[in-house]
Amino acid sequence: MRCDAAITRVGVFKYRNRDGSTRRELRLPDEVFTRDALESFALAPLTNNHPKEALTSNNTAKHQVGTITNPRQDADQVAARVQVTEQRTIDDIDGGKTQLSCGYTADVENTPGVTSGIPGVEDGLRYDAIQRNIRGNHVALVDVGRAGPDVALRLDHDDAVQTDETTTKRALPTEKKTMKLTLDGITVEIEDQAAQLVKKAVADRDEAVESVKADAAKVKAELEAEKARADKATEDLEAEKKAHADATDPEVVRKRIDARLELERQATEILGADQKVDKMSDDEIRSAVVLKTSKDPEATKKKLDGCDQVYLSVRYDAAVEGFEPSTDKPNAALANVRDGANKPTERTDAKSARDRMIEESRKAGETPLRA
Repeated sequence: MRCDAAITRVGVFKYRNRDGSTRRELRLPDEVFTRDALESFALAPLTNNHPKEALTSNNTAKHQVGTITNPRQDADQVAARVQVTEQRTIDDIDGGKTQLSCGYTADVENTPGVTSGIPGVEDGLRYDAIQRNIRGNHVALVDVGRAGPDVALRLDHDDAVQTDETTTKRALPTEKKTMKLTLDGITVEIEDQAAQLVKKAVADRDEAVESVKADAAKVKAELEAEKARADKATEDLEAEKKAHADATDPEVVRKRIDARLELERQATEILGADQKVDKMSDDEIRSAVVLKTSKDPEATKKKLDGCDQVYLSVRYDAAVEGFEPSTDKPNAALANVRDGANKPTERTDAKSARDRMIEESRKAGETPLRA
């Protein structure tokens, strides 16, 4: 049997992944109709259904039932001449099995998009990948092809006939072909065209289910993100409440004032009364004391630049402990510095420092909490 056929076309083809999900691959005219792609189907073997393996010189004789010749572009399809040489396959064609499906290799480029302005391809079709470097291996006669009913043997020509040994012509049967279809465990026998519509509806349903699952996963992720942000806001609010409570706690305020007064007292003993420590921050005071007592102030200053408070506090404690007065006379003030934790001395300006700390704490307590 010899006849013309369309063996494939351009467009977006659906494929099913191993996990049951569906992906769409775009077959561009620039890939389907290249010289190398078309010539790869010249003299390609025809098979009855797809074999479970690619055809090679070791297995082609087992599967081949005919040959594909003269592949060429015909609008948005690849047209070809088909010769069928196996009687059982000819009988299947007589029975209405006429659709074709190509077996080929291709490089899959995972670039998604939506079709627009591609010759022979409907606009607005979503795809997940693009097929590149298409190379034919075989063409299979199938009940339902991925490319649709238009990709099939064309049996409405005068030369599309079967010839027997006496070369007499026999007309093709006109009865409608039926096939068995199983859905959800129920098997029915329906016309081929109806079966194709049902299969398409099922595929569309599966695609819709996958889309709903993807949307649900996205919504779940967004809810988790919102919950994380809400938890963070709650933690920040609790921390701010605690800081506010600490700022107005009389005991906390008293300890902060005492610590500041002790720091000013120790620093004044080392820096001298001319140094206005009451205008300096805690870190500024500690840095000044460390530099004052350092044997290499320039090197020490580089180390203090950008250091953390733990480092600065340790350097300060070491500076106070190791400070030696420049005179041989007994220094009662220094003794008070070294024993300051146990024997604090009163300063004439203690009241002003205490009042300042109380005022700062009062203002902190009046600051409203964030909502």
